[in-house]
Amino acid sequence: MARAVVLPPGIDAAGYRLLNDWQRGFPLESRPFAVLAAQVGLAEDAVIAAYRDWITRGLVSRIGAVFAPHRLGASALVALAAPPSKLAAVAARVSAEPGVNHNYEREHRFNLWFVVTAADAQALAHIVDAIGRDTGCPVIRLPLLEEYHIDLACDPALDAASGMAPDAMPGVASARPRTRGLHRAAPTATSGGTLPGGTLPGGTLPGGTLPGDTLPGDTLPGDTMPGSATPGGTPSGSTTPGAAPSARQRRVLAALQEGLPLVAAPYAELGRRTGLGEAEVLDTIAAAQSDGLIRRFGVVLRHHELGLGANAMCVWDVPDDVVGECGRRLAGEPLVTLCYRRPRALPDWRYNLFCMIHGSERTAVLAARDDIAARLGLDAWPHAVLFSGRRFKQRGARYLPQGEGACHA
Repeated sequence: MARAVVLPPGIDAAGYRLLNDWQRGFPLESRPFAVLAAQVGLAEDAVIAAYRDWITRGLVSRIGAVFAPHRLGASALVALAAPPSKLAAVAARVSAEPGVNHNYEREHRFNLWFVVTAADAQALAHIVDAIGRDTGCPVIRLPLLEEYHIDLACDPALDAASGMAPDAMPGVASARPRTRGLHRAAPTATSGGTLPGGTLPGGTLPGGTLPGDTLPGDTLPGDTMPGSATPGGTPSGSTTPGAAPSARQRRVLAALQEGLPLVAAPYAELGRRTGLGEAEVLDTIAAAQSDGLIRRFGVVLRHHELGLGANAMCVWDVPDDVVGECGRRLAGEPLVTLCYRRPRALPDWRYNLFCMIHGSERTAVLAARDDIAARLGLDAWPHAVLFSGRRFKQRGARYLPQGEGACHA
């Protein structure tokens, strides 16, 4: 599938690494940006300045945590059917909710899809009910039932010598299963160790998906439900979420929801905001990663700004006795970025198996979807494809009140 990720001018080889290499495993060190600077051959202040610039330009959402959805609170994917002439006004009302973190137009009678997060299920229901009441539009709520694959990072996959993914070809996505890295053409020259600098040749990175912290309307699974899965995509069958976060964890994670402060000693700054020492903040984040409360910790990219504007939510109405097996097979496809089961909402919504496919061209995404469906036999059942249109809101999830992280001493 033709899928070209385009880096804007001014991003050199060092900048490419800063975007790509620390989407996971961002250093838990007192001076993390100095660690990155030493790796890419830049000064610490240049690295910090680069990330500030990319956040301002929209290439990076933040540096921080992507949380396991059912551990800090409740979340749900919600769809709303708005009159087309009133869609923008309805979307503005939805986006005004602090608990809404993604809000997209999609090609369907239910034409507005958004993700809601809240401290608990009761608060979430209150938000959804208020949106339905205020807009007068039909609303359906589609919580997660079973997760097959939700991994939003772009795993680096570059050949260290050539700078090129070993199996990448210009204009064609990598065929390696679960490769999520940025791929770039083999460079003919690289600019020196300052940012901004020269661009990589052509500024185009063939292949690779760049999902951000959350992909349009679908990346935050809904409420905790039976049959939840482990991050790797194999359903665990467990109905019991992990341990609730401690009071100290909640303070740190509430402050971290906005992203890591872009200063030389960010963990010390988080400690100042929460009334904790730097070592306590570092230990809290490390423990949250170890027990799965933090799913990944690093640079969170925004895929639209990097050229992946054709994203399709592909859905099928699969019999319940075989949907699990179909979902696991679908999740194994390299071009599928997300895959999960949600409930039907009859009579308005008949589909229960969902996946997302992202690319730079609509026709290529459709061709990839058709190929996958043909090989897996999925189109024997009713199906639909909902491409996204306007993006009304996109940011990271907010499960905890911002005031919870503040130090009131």
